[in-house]
Amino acid sequence: MMGRIFSNIRSIFRLPYLPIWLGPVVLFAPSLFTGRVLFWGLPALQFIPWRAFAWESMQNGLLPLWNPFNGLGAPLIANYQLAFFYPPGWLVYLFAALGGIPLMAWSHTLLVVLHLVWAGTGMALFVRILGLGVLAQTVSGLAFSLGGYLVARNSFFSMIWAAAWLPWILFAITDTLLKERIRFSFRLLIFINFQLLAGHAQLTWYSLLLAGLWTVFYSWSRYGIKKGLHAALVFLGTLLAAAALASVQLLPTAEYLLQSQRSNAVDYELGLTYSYWPWRLLTMISPDFFGNPGSGTYFGYAAYWEDAAYIGLIPLILAVSTVKRTLSRKIQDDSGQKSIFRFWWVIILVGFILALGKNLPVFLFLYKNVPTFGLFNAPARWMFWVVVGLCVLAGYGAEAWRAPVGKAIRRFRLALVVTLAVTVGAGLAWLVLRDVRLTFIQSTAVTGIWGIVFCVLALRMPKEGMDKNRWNFVVAGLIATDLVAAQFSLIPTTEAGFFNQNGPVLSVAQGQRVYLSYTDEYTLKFQRFFRIANFNPLESWSNLWQVMLPDFNILARTAYVNNFDPLLPGRYAALINYLDKLPPEKRIGFLNILDVGLVESIDPAIPEGVQFQPVQTGGRFQWAPCAIYAADENESFQKLVQNVDLLAQGRVIVEGKGSDTPCIAPGKAVIQVLQDSSLQYIVSVNADQAGWLVMADTWYPGWEAQVDGKAAPVLNADYLLRGVYLARGAHQVEFAYHPFWYRIGSILSVAGWAFLLFFAIIFIFRPYLRRNLE
Repeated sequence: MMGRIFSNIRSIFRLPYLPIWLGPVVLFAPSLFTGRVLFWGLPALQFIPWRAFAWESMQNGLLPLWNPFNGLGAPLIANYQLAFFYPPGWLVYLFAALGGIPLMAWSHTLLVVLHLVWAGTGMALFVRILGLGVLAQTVSGLAFSLGGYLVARNSFFSMIWAAAWLPWILFAITDTLLKERIRFSFRLLIFINFQLLAGHAQLTWYSLLLAGLWTVFYSWSRYGIKKGLHAALVFLGTLLAAAALASVQLLPTAEYLLQSQRSNAVDYELGLTYSYWPWRLLTMISPDFFGNPGSGTYFGYAAYWEDAAYIGLIPLILAVSTVKRTLSRKIQDDSGQKSIFRFWWVIILVGFILALGKNLPVFLFLYKNVPTFGLFNAPARWMFWVVVGLCVLAGYGAEAWRAPVGKAIRRFRLALVVTLAVTVGAGLAWLVLRDVRLTFIQSTAVTGIWGIVFCVLALRMPKEGMDKNRWNFVVAGLIATDLVAAQFSLIPTTEAGFFNQNGPVLSVAQGQRVYLSYTDEYTLKFQRFFRIANFNPLESWSNLWQVMLPDFNILARTAYVNNFDPLLPGRYAALINYLDKLPPEKRIGFLNILDVGLVESIDPAIPEGVQFQPVQTGGRFQWAPCAIYAADENESFQKLVQNVDLLAQGRVIVEGKGSDTPCIAPGKAVIQVLQDSSLQYIVSVNADQAGWLVMADTWYPGWEAQVDGKAAPVLNADYLLRGVYLARGAHQVEFAYHPFWYRIGSILSVAGWAFLLFFAIIFIFRPYLRRNLE
């Protein structure tokens, strides 16, 4: 027993595991071991504020079902990217308990490293089960875990979490099929379930679609059409079972999607903005050809990370080397490798065509006619298929890599001379051609150097029958060095104290709701603080505490009308888009009913760069004895636009059947807030006539009301707010959030896990039970 344990420990320090596990640690060492945190972009504006509030809610004995600080209130657990039910993500709350929000922020860096290690290990195991050797496993694992697709997205935590599970899903599928008994796989169920909970719907969909195609292809090619269809059904059944186990997350998210601005499709122009820029194909061999935002030199189309797909020059060459074997008719396919090559090259081609998005008419057709293509932004993310396919094929290329003999030696020597000439030429160009962009020259030189390295490796490769262990380690080390060097500057960090809630706060707000126009928000976000072309700051990052941006405002417990969530309630998004098109003086009436007390705007003349202008607010709770009825959502919006100035005079737009109430002598009401929490509000109202209590928060399914202990309907008031009808006199009104689909999802998830646990116990103790029953 001890011998086996020591043997397993020693295996950690061999290929493929050592470089795959050590690579991400080395890449993130400057932040991992110094306490610095990932913060640039989404960590500061989404992930860490969301989870900080979730942790605070749990400390107060509440589930983080609702975010009261953004967008007039919005669902939080239903926000898929919060990934509240993702088990590895619970680590952040453990660190929050140990060291508060700064340590929680640091734990996200740790989770990124762990997921990259997990991704590389899964890819190595996948190609191993396909029959490939240790060098192939190392090459594939390094190319996937340290490649640009994942590492350049280091601030997109949920993307890395979701992507890390695909190799494990492919591994579980292949392992099951190789046993020639196509049946349910508990491992596959867990892997799919974890990916569904990881928090990124787009990559999860791409992954599961790819996994389904692999299931059909691999089973069909090995066993024929009958077993191929059987395997497809088993995979589909496992997927449905995994989705049932994840119902606690998926059902609230599905409800949010149906209520959101994406319920039909993402706006075409917005959704296709991040289409793969064809010129970025050059960065597959030279990642910084168009510059790098980490060094402040990026000048390419859109965001650097959306088109990042560098897997290392050596793995790319090895992957491309399989083309000849794929197309050659002379090479026999007794082992089925050629069909595998064809499958992955087709996946690469399809992924690349889809990634081009608006650059080809194919995606436009799919966007208009095929479900799911209109739900997601950034077609460039289809490059995930390209990267996965190239990483797998790189393993096959490494497996077939042999020491050159005969004419091949002369070819490699010639290639060595050419790459050396390219490198020297790039150096001379840097001295002479001052009008050429430096990134072109530097990238060409670096590519030439790695070309030299590959040629030298090939020429120094041990002959057949000789020990290749040391040579394999050198190859692994050089690939890891290439990838770490290419990605090193793409990891901007800051001090963990940046997220300290006891730090500077926006004192001017004093509990008032703030409105910031989308135009100013965009300018502050992408031109002042988080510049897409340059990660380097123009000023101290601590100034963000004075300026605020959604959803960073959560950390200061300051309410903003603005919301930076991926999903937004549809009515809220429609009204905010309308407001942004109005001149400032035309917004005042709308801001009054939305309980806005401060309007933030850019002002270069003051040190903070923004000013906060007080405006009159109608209050969080408003009394309206007179109603204007609207038949549906469209009419409600039109009447809001037409009558907005009357709403401050005791009128409310009510969506439903009824006759308008004349407002000859508007009454008065005394309103007192008795309890205010994220999930419950209790208000006392004493009115001298019947009317409507309007709460200036987003109407959303699940918000229920009780008037004097009896259930009352919560109506759409003023297009997107909540309204409750009250008779004359004194009343106590309670608003509480009880989301129906969260409750149903919880029941399904608990029942599913209990059912699965029962059968797992039966399976484990089956031999013992059989012996005793006999």
